Amino acid sequence: MIESVSVFKNNVYQAGDDWLFYINVDSFSLDTTGYTLSYVFKKQGLAPIIITSSSVAGNIFTFSIPAATTTAYKAGLYTISAFLTSPLGIKTTLGYSEALIKADLTAEGVNDPRSPNKKALHDIEKCLADGAGSDVQEYTIGSTTMRLDRKGLLDLRAFYMQRVRMEDGKPSIGSVYFNL
Repeated sequence: MIESVSVFKNNVYQAGDDWLFYINVDSFSLDTTGYTLSYVFKKQGLAPIIITSSSVAGNIFTFSIPAATTTAYKAGLYTISAFLTSPLGIKTTLGYSEALIKADLTAEGVNDPRSPNKKALHDIEKCLADGAGSDVQEYTIGSTTMRLDRKGLLDLRAFYMQRVRMEDGKPSIGSVYFNL
């Protein structure tokens, strides 16, 4: 059994930047010479991103992913798995975490870094603000026009709020504080 060690140095990465970091696994009770340390970034609907490093000096693994590579990474919340592979091919998972890859705002074609869920939520909130006091109206959200009453919009808002909170790695309901 491998002792616990923090192998997740970052929880926010920037697409379009050079990713340079190292992991020191000196607290392991084994010599990792010849081992590889790999990270798998997985987001539903996308191919996994796999980055790998071999130990370079004792128990230190250095990662260097160039900006030219990270520019292609899609923004969003990813689940990350870290694992060691021995020279004999034995894989040992070290743990899981979540990380956010932020959009490269300098990349061509990136005008609005918000996810489709965030865009829909903002459109719904605008419709609610614009239609305050009325019961039934026609709304255009994105390119879809629909007729919803206020309750329908609030239900749709709750749906997209849950999706946005999941993307941001937050529970669907946060703390509610009352001031008496």
